[in-house]
Amino acid sequence: MNSYVQKVINDVKERNPNEPEFIQAVEELLTSISPVIDQHPEYEKADLLHRMTEPERMFTFRVVWTDDNGQVHTNRGWRCQFNGAIGPYKGGLRFQKNVNDSIIKFLGFEQTFKNALTGLPIGGGNLGEMGIDPDRVIQCPLTTMVKDCLADTGMDMKAIMKCRNMFALGLVCWLFDRDLNLVANFLKEKFAKKPAIAEANIKVIQAGYDYGHNTHSSTVNVYRVESKTKEPGRYMDITGNKATAYGFIAAAEKAGLKLYLGSYPITPAPDVLHELSKHKSCGVITVQCEDEIAGCSSALGASFAGALGVTSTSGPGICLKSEAMNLAVIMELPLVVLDVQRGGPATGLPTKSEQTDLLQA
Repeated sequence: MNSYVQKVINDVKERNPNEPEFIQAVEELLTSISPVIDQHPEYEKADLLHRMTEPERMFTFRVVWTDDNGQVHTNRGWRCQFNGAIGPYKGGLRFQKNVNDSIIKFLGFEQTFKNALTGLPIGGGNLGEMGIDPDRVIQCPLTTMVKDCLADTGMDMKAIMKCRNMFALGLVCWLFDRDLNLVANFLKEKFAKKPAIAEANIKVIQAGYDYGHNTHSSTVNVYRVESKTKEPGRYMDITGNKATAYGFIAAAEKAGLKLYLGSYPITPAPDVLHELSKHKSCGVITVQCEDEIAGCSSALGASFAGALGVTSTSGPGICLKSEAMNLAVIMELPLVVLDVQRGGPATGLPTKSEQTDLLQA
């Protein structure tokens, strides 16, 4: 190991005693980049590693709050930041008793590198790497415009912020050339007993529609969705996940193999599991496993036994399958891994654009 790297690791241990989580994170990272430090002696001259491992700022603060039963509680909040140029504060309110300085510093340390990998500050993303033309993307000051739109309604800020989704819906209605009257009538019916709320949301929807129309009027960006009235004929109701399931069945049939799917249900991948479970007559075997490792390992076992082994997942599930996927590589066994991508972390859109599961795949 590089002597400078070893010195920094020892210094971190000395400066941060009784902080095993943080020390482990630093030690793992610095050990892995030791060959890079060997090739760049200028990093030691700039003392880069000491600067990377020492937070710019860190402090704790008291938070007093009252629960629904009138009981007063006192909790501790943290703020920890390693690099203000590319990363946010890490911390906030933590109610778990096992959270401490070591864990917050560990999270902040790793968050810095996650932000650095995107090439942009928090809230940004490398559009070019995602196949998106940056010239066709216009930033929308959604929150500001919703505040301006409802400034004269007398609504409090919390209520105004709840209308932001309606602004986005207005943009979508413009993008796909949909009739706003359909949305307005639905809201009037939904909030028949609260007409003020209905009118506020309708106003914001119109503002979102107008923003899209006025901002993008010089370019052809509207997509037409044809009428919901169907012409007489035979139609196939199919989604991407259902089509993927059919593709697996066809592949197994052509290969002369039984199809096995080992999967842990994680949104939005379970539709493949649900569809394949309906086709036992085609020689399909499906197992809903207790976790991602079991799903991947069972598919690997099925492959070893001569079947077409498939495992499905989404988002962080790819990372959780890593150990079993590496086993497949070592054993040189065929394994099909289906990654059903999300729009962002969990089931919503991200605060930071990233597709780390795709990058890993």
